[in-house]
Amino acid sequence: VWLPGFGEKPFSLADKDLILVKIVGAFTSKMFELEEGDYIWIRGPYGKGFEPKGKNIGVIAGGIGIPPLYALAKHYRGHFERITLIYGARSKDEFALLDIENYVDEIILTTDDGSLGVKGFPTDFLAERKDEFDYVYTCGPEIMMAKVLEIMNFKNVQVSAE
Repeated sequence: VWLPGFGEKPFSLADKDLILVKIVGAFTSKMFELEEGDYIWIRGPYGKGFEPKGKNIGVIAGGIGIPPLYALAKHYRGHFERITLIYGARSKDEFALLDIENYVDEIILTTDDGSLGVKGFPTDFLAERKDEFDYVYTCGPEIMMAKVLEIMNFKNVQVSAE
């Protein structure tokens, strides 16, 4: 997203016309000041596309990392036999795009404070259920994605970390 006169930042699309934004600094604060009729510019796509892999997949999301995983589940649902989403946030107020439940077979919500779902982290549940997945997709805080890689290192399971 490019805001004329202010700068440019990359965002993952959740859908062709849906960008999820959380206020975390000056740029995202400026986005929340926009009014109807104001202009923003979109550049991209950036990165490389990929062909979805796996049959029984684990989708591990942390906080604002849900958009590309939402897009994966929504647009490639028929490609997989089973999609299990393990989605964590600090509190119930931090969740977004919960209509993803329409595109996955199972959803497990975790919160740091226990305000929704189960108290804990997505990686706690991944560790318990790691044998179920032949491919894992993850997006979220780097520390969470590093833990996903560590957990799934026990067998020949590919992990796609965004």
